[in-house]
Amino acid sequence: MRWSALLWATGSTGSRAYYSNYGSLVEISAPGGDAQLTPGTVLSTLNAGLTSPGADSYVGYQGTSMATPHVAGV
Repeated sequence: MRWSALLWATGSTGSRAYYSNYGSLVEISAPGGDAQLTPGTVLSTLNAGLTSPGADSYVGYQGTSMATPHVAGV
């Protein structure tokens, strides 16, 4: 069975992020970050290595792509 959902991303306040989908068809929301708020983004892990493991770091991103993993198991 295939299933899809229209998702909106929320900022740190729990309200819809400025860039996110909206409307009566939205079924679920999840943290996606909103750089217009403080704190604003969702931390993601990075690695500086190009051909082998390098230094680990964190960077803040925002977007429905950051919210999607939160609802993937729903």
